This record gives sequence, structure tokens and C-alpha cells, in this order.
Amino acid sequence: MLYSTKRKLHNLINGPPTPAPTVPAPSEPPSLPPATTAATAAAAAALDDALHKKRKLGQLSNRSRPSIRAVSPAGSVNPTVSTSTALPGSPLRQSQAPQQTPAYAPWDRAAFLDRLRTYRFVDKWTAKPARVNEVAWSKRGWVCTEKNRVRCTVCRKEVVVKVEIDEDKDTDTANAVVDRYESMIVTEHEDSCLWRKRGCDETIYRLQLANPTVSRPAFTARYTSLLKIRNEIPPSLSHPELDLCSIQHSPEATDDGPIYEAAVILALFGWQNEDPSIPSLVTCSACFRRLGLWLFRKKAIKLEEVLDSMEGLETEEEASVSRLDVIGEHREYCPWINCNSQGKEPGWLALHRVMQQNPKPASSALSTYSTTASEPPRETPATPAERDAEEDSKLAKLRRLKTLYFGKSKKPKTKDLLVGREREDVGRDIPESRKSA
Repeated sequence: MLYSTKRKLHNLINGPPTPAPTVPAPSEPPSLPPATTAATAAAAAALDDALHKKRKLGQLSNRSRPSIRAVSPAGSVNPTVSTSTALPGSPLRQSQAPQQTPAYAPWDRAAFLDRLRTYRFVDKWTAKPARVNEVAWSKRGWVCTEKNRVRCTVCRKEVVVKVEIDEDKDTDTANAVVDRYESMIVTEHEDSCLWRKRGCDETIYRLQLANPTVSRPAFTARYTSLLKIRNEIPPSLSHPELDLCSIQHSPEATDDGPIYEAAVILALFGWQNEDPSIPSLVTCSACFRRLGLWLFRKKAIKLEEVLDSMEGLETEEEASVSRLDVIGEHREYCPWINCNSQGKEPGWLALHRVMQQNPKPASSALSTYSTTASEPPRETPATPAERDAEEDSKLAKLRRLKTLYFGKSKKPKTKDLLVGREREDVGRDIPESRKSA
């Protein structure tokens, strides 16, 4: 009874719907025995449970398989879904998130510069002594978040840096405060923080200027950006004595016309026009100093208010700053002017020496590996003595190689050879009858 009832219910659910018969409903539903009613309810519940599990398994098979979960620097677990197994048309398939830089990467110079960039605002960070400046904090994974407040990118701990002392009046106190903050750069990290164990190398802030294949294109790019704003560059620049005539420019720099010396000087000291929409602004990509050129240019004014009867005369007003100092406008720790940051000498001096060398043309590398056939050098015929000497040297080399691979072979002694021959002769003289006996 139970099996037949379960089969009927299964056919009723999974089978095609049948039209309801036009039989008038009975006035009162027929009453079933209590045992039959309980069995039917149990069978229906079991069938519903089985169908529910089947639907659930079907939904799971259609979903994308999640990848390994990513752990954030704060310790929270963020579940991520693999984009390779995402369904077609899903947001993950349409737009993939850009790859993020890891929070701990002491070897990554770009990540170091990103941390150093957070200290560029004057209202958030004031000048500090060299041992506790923004470079020292950035090498240990600290970023500037608020007014003189830094935060670790891994352990998320924050420190307030207040070094407001007068070194001229109280030298001992100043040194004690600087020593304390210098140790806090390392000790303020959590015990398990990776930045506490190891920071960036001392050479991570140095500019790649010794390699002409890197420094020359970078200089040309800075010069080209400044050449577009040549009218905004002030004519008077303060700089050390330079031999600008000895600089060997690449063909790309001379395509736009004659060389503009003011743009060459600014590019030689690391300045460039980063944002073309602001033509009067030059920046340094190493210390992130932003410099407005309008401060060093004279403005034209009219004297109509003073001389009403005369025509409007134009004169020049003094500039806000007398001359643009291409070295003094950098920050003190910038490798373009600081020997300690760059190594042995400031960056501009190393670049000036590289620019005095003749640039290698682009076709020089291709000519070295040219595929065109060249005439072989003419060889003079060798004498018989020279040929014999060459063959002897080849044989000697082959003997040495044989000795290295197979070792020295022992030659059989002459006595042993004679004894062997005598035995063979004696064996031949013995008659066949004796051998059979």
C-alpha cells in the first residue's frame, strides 16, 4: 500500500498534467484510516526532501568554483571568486579588478615611491631631521595619513611624529628626541609585522643614471615636456656652471628645432612638466616637489590710474621670487641634489657626465647582428710545417680529453707477451693423443 501510494505521488509530480475529470466533487471527503493517512504524509515528506536535495545539487553545479581566499593585511579574510570560472555575462567576466601591489614589498621601488608620495603635502607633514624624515619612515612601510601621523601598511598601527625642537639652543635634547623617534620607526610595528623584521634597502631611492639606455630616454622625455611650455620658463635660472655645449643630444630632441638651454637645464636637474593642462607647473618625480613658474616671471601692469591724461603705458612688476634655483627648490633628501641619497655624487652630476657621451644610434645594435652576407677574410695558404704543427696540437688535445674521460690505460709488459706466445707454441706441439689422454 505504501509503495503504490509513493509511486502514484511520484508520477503525479513528475508526469505530464492530465485534465481534471468533470466529476462532481463529493459533498464530504472520504475518510481514510489513520494508518493510511500517516503513511501517505511520510511518503510525501520523503519525496519533497529528495526533490529539494536534487535542486540544491543542481544549483551548486552551475555556480562558479571559488578560488583561494585572500587575506588582507589587517587579518580579515575576503572571499574571492575566480574570474576564469565565472559565468558568461557576469560582472566578474566583463571587468576584472586591477592587480594590487602587496602591502609588504621591500624590493619594489614603485611601492616605495607611492608611500613617499603621501608625505608631499605641507599641511600634513613638516620638515624633520634627516634620520627621521619621510624617506626613513617610507623605507619601513609607513604612510602619512593625517597631520604628522603615520600608519603601517601591514599591521595598521599609527604613530604621531612630533619633532618640534630647536637644535641650536638645546643640542642634547634634540639628539635624544631624534634617537627616540629613530628607534620607533622599527619598534612601533607589531611583533609579527614583516616591516619590523626587514625594511627597504638603502639603494632603493637611487636614480638609474649610470645606464645610458635608461637615463637618456628619460632626459629626452623631460626635455620634450618642458619644450612645450618654453614661454612659461623664466629666463633667469640659478644653477652651477655647466658646459651645455658638450651635451650630446639624441635625434629625438633635435627634431623640434634648435636646443632651448633653459629647458635643458631644468631637465638635467630632474624637472618636468607632468600635467600638460597646467603649463606653468613643473614637478620632480623623485621628491614630488611641485613648483609654480608664475612665481618667477614678471607681470605687466598699466599706469592708467596714475596718468589719466596719457595713454595706457605698460611696465613690468617685480617677480615674487627673484631667480629660480634649480637645486634649492628640490627637497633636501632628493637624490638629484643629495649625495647620500644617490650614493657617491648628486644625480644631476652623474647625468651630465652620461649626456656628454656620444649616443649610440638605434641601428648599431642591428648592424652587430646583421643577416647580410659579408665577404669572408682571405686566408693565405699554410706551409707543410704549419699544417703538421696544427695536426700535432689537435692530437695532443684529443689525448688529453681521452685521459680526462677514460683515464690512463696500462700497456701490457713485453715479458708477459712472450710468455703467452711460448705457451701457445707448446700447446701446438703436443700431439692430439696426449691431449685426449
